[in-house]
Amino acid sequence: MVLSPPAQMHLEHVPVIPMAISERVRQYMQARSAMFCDWHPGGNGLVISTRFAGTYQLHHVKMPGGARTQLTFYDEPLYGARFCKAAKTNGFLFSMDVGGGENYQIFYFDLDNGQRMCLTDGESRNGTPLWNHGGTTLAYSSTRRNGRDHDIHLTDIGSPDSTRLICKVQGLWVPVCWSPDNRLLLVMDYLSATETHYHLLEIESGEMRPLLEKVPGGVAYGDARFSGDGSKLYFCADRESEFMQLHCLELATGEIETLTAHIPWNVTAIDLSPDGATLALISNEDGLSRMYLLDTNSHELSRLKLPMGILGEPRFSPDGSQIGFTLHKPNHPADVWSYRLDNAELLRWTESEVGGLNTSSFPVPELIRYPSFDDLEIPAFYFKPRQNSDRPYPVIISIHGGPESQYRPTYSALFQYWLNELDIAILAPNVRGSTGYGKKYITLDNGFLREDSVKDIGALLDWIKEHPELDEKRVCVYGGSYGGY
Repeated sequence: MVLSPPAQMHLEHVPVIPMAISERVRQYMQARSAMFCDWHPGGNGLVISTRFAGTYQLHHVKMPGGARTQLTFYDEPLYGARFCKAAKTNGFLFSMDVGGGENYQIFYFDLDNGQRMCLTDGESRNGTPLWNHGGTTLAYSSTRRNGRDHDIHLTDIGSPDSTRLICKVQGLWVPVCWSPDNRLLLVMDYLSATETHYHLLEIESGEMRPLLEKVPGGVAYGDARFSGDGSKLYFCADRESEFMQLHCLELATGEIETLTAHIPWNVTAIDLSPDGATLALISNEDGLSRMYLLDTNSHELSRLKLPMGILGEPRFSPDGSQIGFTLHKPNHPADVWSYRLDNAELLRWTESEVGGLNTSSFPVPELIRYPSFDDLEIPAFYFKPRQNSDRPYPVIISIHGGPESQYRPTYSALFQYWLNELDIAILAPNVRGSTGYGKKYITLDNGFLREDSVKDIGALLDWIKEHPELDEKRVCVYGGSYGGY
């Protein structure tokens, strides 16, 4: 049997595809991932996003390795949830659009009755919902006013019709974190990947002021948390550095201490323990994730021993005993894990399936660097087939989109099919202009320098020629969006 193309598709010089190949590809494509969303505030496990049927939905898992109980059953996919921690509540927030239109609406899902309540207007684009501490109020950004600018709104699940526009802005603004007493909200003005600004918003008066002075050349600010007593702000920024470092700001004096100067990589996400004593942070080190714990009293850092991969946003459990996160591996779909702080035990909550395939033999990449035309070292991830061959491997060069993006080795069904079934080697470079390698590296393909990133691909062809296990005469260059350029 052979695969029949759709009637509306015209093919020329395309060989017949046996149905057996189609079925084998389908096995790889039927990978199921699981993403960590939030801990249940009462200690009753956690909520994840995974797919049993056609779309990703929210599920409850009571214990590591426990059954996945589906909570939502919508046609549109759901990838995140945040529980309300107020007394006498049992529900969470989620965002959902319709038909990929990206006009996301924010909903509250009540676990006691299985009903959802829309908290937004049903038309505008809304995002970044953020609960205040211990209450039923949330802040979020919305284009409700004019369809263009992302203002900051407040609403309460007890009275969603009384939504308050608390901060009218121009451009894209998002809430970042609440102060412990819920009097202040840190918001961020996003201008570009290399320039953002923090502002403090007083909830009662609606007054807003810049938190820090502008720095020549611009600063990119990221994730942030107030300290447990509200006197400090831990924040990520590339102030006076090529990379996003973790800093501590004394709010009373304005004094700033850099806490991760010895880690020359971006800090991408942080979370503070319920007692305020420990801060978890994730860094992007050469495309791979590392997690550290910071003692907020001594500011001492310790690195956790975790498997190779990409880590999602960390989140402390309500009692502070565990950190939940998503782990993306290059040879296995994403799964939900947690780390116990008392005994350093790593707990696996989900084990996602890959079409019945055994992923233990799937290849993982090697990180390489090669010189470009101007001797700039370009990082790339190099996947080699596990099968021994008596002839050089054909090569696929996979170029990421963006350009302000980065290839990071998460699971790819296509990559693993090419590697395991077709014995094709894969090179995924992060050419100049990619993020993750410092502020200067991002700008190296700006404007008239755009063609220099194309030359980086040419230099990779030269690198292939120097490696006899690779076939320089059988190379495919593959990419979408900017990668297709």
